[in-house]
Amino acid sequence: MEWAMPDGSTFHTQEVIDDHGDFSYTSVTAIIDGKPFAGHLATPAQNLELDDLLSALSEVSDENIYPLCPESFRKVPDDKNQVHYLKSPSFEWIDAQPGRHFVADRFLSEATLYELLAEQPHPNIAIYHGCVVDEGRIKKLCLSRYERNMLEAIQERRVSDSVAERWILQIVSAVRHLHNLGYAHNDINEMNVCVDSSGNAILIDFDSAELLGDPVLKGQLQEEARQLLSDERNDWVAIGELDRKLREDYTSWRYNDNKDVEVKM
Repeated sequence: MEWAMPDGSTFHTQEVIDDHGDFSYTSVTAIIDGKPFAGHLATPAQNLELDDLLSALSEVSDENIYPLCPESFRKVPDDKNQVHYLKSPSFEWIDAQPGRHFVADRFLSEATLYELLAEQPHPNIAIYHGCVVDEGRIKKLCLSRYERNMLEAIQERRVSDSVAERWILQIVSAVRHLHNLGYAHNDINEMNVCVDSSGNAILIDFDSAELLGDPVLKGQLQEEARQLLSDERNDWVAIGELDRKLREDYTSWRYNDNKDVEVKM
């Protein structure tokens, strides 16, 4: 569960399940006055009050969450007017333990890919403007803001066959561009595709993207297979599933040996 307070503070709770499928603890994280906090409680999230959350929190070292910013990276001021979308790193209590840098490493990896995409953009990939940097560390990624994600779009109204076809073809084009740069997205789903003001599909959220052949360290696919490698097939399978949700039997997609996607009308 995630929510924001009027003062701009954000809170996130996540129930953690042990290897036997039983409740273990509730992870609590927050950003308060721009500083990260984390804690954990032995109570299920639905039974917690705000005072419980606040009492569990301890400040987290920046090095756990925020990576050092390379000198060459684009830098932008903090967008107080929220014209753009400012992405902060997501983390859990376990990520905030001393000596752990997984979140910072992943955030730097995503920023690195966005820097590459800024040099070689694609019309159906999120526009990156730069990093918000404080004391030498990347605190946020500044991206163009889009009206809604694809899940929200299809919940609002049924998508016509022509719109579904256009969205899928746009996602395929974006993914081919990413593959040509040597990466796979590895986490394509209806929440990681947005729809812009012109009704075009925009691929977002690259925190699971990896160079082809490297292990996938984050994302839905990683939860299903801990040994999953970054591969073009991950994206084609995900696009096929997304297409099924959009249009069911209207179009069938398949991955073939030529690393292509076929449309059967």
